[in-house]
Amino acid sequence: MASVTVRGTTFSFFPQKKPLLWEGNFLNMKISVENEFIHYENVKNRCSFEEVEWLCISLHRLIAGGCRTARYFRIEGAHMSVAIDPGIKNAENCSRELLRAADYTVTISMVMYSQNAEKLMDGGYTLVLNREDIIAFASGLRADLAEYENSLSKRHGKYLFVGVSPQGYKGCMYWYFDPTNKTKPNTFVWVRMGNHKTLQLVYVDSVRRYNDYNTPCDVNGPKRVLKQATAEDVLQAKEIWKE
Repeated sequence: MASVTVRGTTFSFFPQKKPLLWEGNFLNMKISVENEFIHYENVKNRCSFEEVEWLCISLHRLIAGGCRTARYFRIEGAHMSVAIDPGIKNAENCSRELLRAADYTVTISMVMYSQNAEKLMDGGYTLVLNREDIIAFASGLRADLAEYENSLSKRHGKYLFVGVSPQGYKGCMYWYFDPTNKTKPNTFVWVRMGNHKTLQLVYVDSVRRYNDYNTPCDVNGPKRVLKQATAEDVLQAKEIWKE
């Protein structure tokens, strides 16, 4: 579960399994803040799946050393804003190794409403997560979203999409359509990536099923799995990645 305790305050933010609200691509997200003075719980039933997933991806990019500038975005349905600080000056010129080891932070600010979202309760609350907190929270959120998606996949989805990560960015999923309908998690595939459509070997973090109304990209577009990687492909790539 995406939950973390920071200086006596426990913050949780995770999708509810029931009721399933998939039409329109929204999630029911439970938010709670607990400490000696505050006991706040609410379920926000109009949280955009894309916004919540972007939070998850952004946190993993930060952990992987892929965030070179400060970022700020909102999860509108949760009345929540997120500020990401890479924690190092001139991050644009730093190596990923330095960025991974930096004292990066994530600041989460929220407005606390009553359950019916009409009455403002105690104003707002702000929580600053440090490196260890971010790693724990990001891991929990990723697992929660994967579990939620798996529960939907049993009943939804005629198209198979794979979430892939370029080398060194595990957890930063880019979605590609799999026309073979056979790709499994924890494997490697060939895709074309980036503005120049460069052929790349990528790691498959997870697989999900979608229908016509919620596919992450056009099934007839260029973002598709080209072929499965062979064992020799993977060995050669790993040797290059060591360099």
